[in-house]
Amino acid sequence: MTLANNYAPLRQLGNGTTTQFSALWQMISATYAVVQLEDATTHALTPVTQGAGANQYQIALTNSGWTVTMGTAPTSSQFINVSRSTSLDQADSYRTSKGFQGEVEENSFDKLTAIVQENANVLSRNISVLLGDATNLVLPQASVRANQFLSFDASGNVTVSAGISNIAISAAMVPVVQAATVLAAFNLLAVNGAPSVLTSGSGTFTIPTARVGKPIRVRGVGGGGGGAGGGGSLAGTGGTTSFGTSGALGNALGGTGGVGTGSPNGGTGGVATNGTTINIQGGAGCGAFATSSSFVIGGGNGGVSPLGGAGLGGVSSSGIAAAVNSGSGGGGGNGNVSTSSGSGGGAGGYFETYIASAASSYAYAVGAAGTATSSASSGGTGGSGVIIIEYV
Repeated sequence: MTLANNYAPLRQLGNGTTTQFSALWQMISATYAVVQLEDATTHALTPVTQGAGANQYQIALTNSGWTVTMGTAPTSSQFINVSRSTSLDQADSYRTSKGFQGEVEENSFDKLTAIVQENANVLSRNISVLLGDATNLVLPQASVRANQFLSFDASGNVTVSAGISNIAISAAMVPVVQAATVLAAFNLLAVNGAPSVLTSGSGTFTIPTARVGKPIRVRGVGGGGGGAGGGGSLAGTGGTTSFGTSGALGNALGGTGGVGTGSPNGGTGGVATNGTTINIQGGAGCGAFATSSSFVIGGGNGGVSPLGGAGLGGVSSSGIAAAVNSGSGGGGGNGNVSTSSGSGGGAGGYFETYIASAASSYAYAVGAAGTATSSASSGGTGGSGVIIIEYV
């Protein structure tokens, strides 16, 4: 037979139904067929043996091609690969006494042509260099290349290296590459405003290196005043939250505490100043009534900051604490028929500041929560302040 110059291994994705696969290039002999299943995700190859079983294949040859019939249809997560691997031998014997043996000779040349086609297909999928390139592509011996990375030296010759240690990393990116977690790396890069949140204390906050000289937005709320217990004394005032030296870039006073002697007014909301975008005074706490000879008066609710989370006044119970880091006031405690109920604490002030070009560091302080008082009943603690630094 003749062999067309069209050898190209078949690679086709299964569908769980199709069992027959064919191509129009010659196999010469069924023994030369190579059938494999390839995992579509991992690309791991599993050889398939020839036979009539469920996980085997049968092959029918024609003068112009072949058809492989699978005992089990490849699934949609499998490729079927069919190639040819002609044996590298010469088994034909020529005898001059029999005259010209055309069929035997043609079979020999067909086999040689098939081998050449298969080698050409393999070579077409290999890395090569341009004609005239004198680059040395010989690999070092196994003991030298073990646990190394394949690379090229300054002349373009194949060599091996330890890998990442040979890759230059800019000084600015070293902390990012060495970050312990993805979130830590994002914070160093300040990608899409992954914020820094200061929840307590005071000191100096260092702006991530990548964000120095770039815009930031700072939001802060002072500590909420504590709620007063029924019949108790004045509750504690929340602490001041500030950003920048002496609060130059935002200063939010804490809300004052509630009163436990039936005052119609609750704690006063803290005043905010120096915010470049907005300054809001905290909400006042709700008052509570004096004693009643016939029924118990509920405690007053705490004042609400822009972050929410105010404590509720107690009804036949103690006042509820405000949410931590909300800056809202704590709820007042419930009195009894002979004792006044307590009023709620005021919320801390709130500021927002936009800084177009961030410095490397800033002084800060986060206001503490106002303490509650207790007598016939207990008030709720105010919410501590917070500072949120957003990279915009």
